[in-house]
Amino acid sequence: MKKLSIILGLALVTQACIKEDRFGLSSRKDILSFEVTGQAGATTIDADSLVVTVPVDASFGVRSVAPSAITLSNMASITPGIGDTLDFSNPQTYLVTAEDGSEVNWTVILKRQGPEVQLPNSDFN
Repeated sequence: MKKLSIILGLALVTQACIKEDRFGLSSRKDILSFEVTGQAGATTIDADSLVVTVPVDASFGVRSVAPSAITLSNMASITPGIGDTLDFSNPQTYLVTAEDGSEVNWTVILKRQGPEVQLPNSDFN
């Protein structure tokens, strides 16, 4: 009986020492949020077409812009990163790499917004 207990104990100890990732590495490579200092509204993220649209004022200088915040899927990375200055006069491509090494290109567009038209108040007469 004592030998059986020792054998079971050793089996449990060796089993606990085996490193195995039962879930695998994450393949998620989504941009969840993208912000630019001075943006003029909420960012629109289209995960199906891999396009991020950031609204900015018509007077906003788009030739030298660095994102102030980017949120990605867990364990993903992005290139270029936060603080890297790009010329957004044309759409820019960001490469997002998942934990498992798979990659996808996202297109980021800074869209200039015209001034919002304020309708005159009515006196309801």
